[in-house]
Amino acid sequence: MQKIIHKLKFIILFNRKLKFIILAIFIYGSLIANSLASSVINGGDSKGANGESLNKSFSENGLAVGLSIGTRFNLAEDIFSDAEDKNSKNKDHIFTEIEAFGNQFLSGKIKQNFGARLNLGYEIKGFRIYGSGGYVASAFDYQEAKNSKQSLIASAPFFGIGLGYDLTKTISLRLNSMFYNLDFKPKNSEFKNVKVNVSAVNLGLGFNF
Repeated sequence: MQKIIHKLKFIILFNRKLKFIILAIFIYGSLIANSLASSVINGGDSKGANGESLNKSFSENGLAVGLSIGTRFNLAEDIFSDAEDKNSKNKDHIFTEIEAFGNQFLSGKIKQNFGARLNLGYEIKGFRIYGSGGYVASAFDYQEAKNSKQSLIASAPFFGIGLGYDLTKTISLRLNSMFYNLDFKPKNSEFKNVKVNVSAVNLGLGFNF
């Protein structure tokens, strides 16, 4: 009788976790789709009292592939599960990761970005969902009508959300989003300041030790 009750508890908990994962994936996809759909390719600029341009802003979307390397810590376990075996795959976790990363962009004006981030999320059976924040530097090309193309590097704090799946104990497949604003002053520009609102999605591999 106790075995039957235990199995029923496991089925109920598993269904709850499955619903949670599906809901998390749906929310993640909706946020990404909304961000990409609402971004504007070219923004406007503000004018001074004499009609001169002061600031320029526009949005940039990008798709990238990348690598990350870092270390992972489990902060708590058996959040929704009740697995007696310490090494059971049914155990769930609240975890955090500290990582360094680099991405190569496949679209948009940004060529590469690299930086460090802190992830905080939930894991069950190798599937992970997490929020992230950190600092990123981006290499990109910028050009105005009267000026030649400039290769620039600018940095900024960022935030994002991600999904992951552990292929092995140390290697995981990642789908990350990043949102940040780059502010810079190009050479020989008519603008005092240029701001780029960046939305990026990258698929990559993570190595944890």
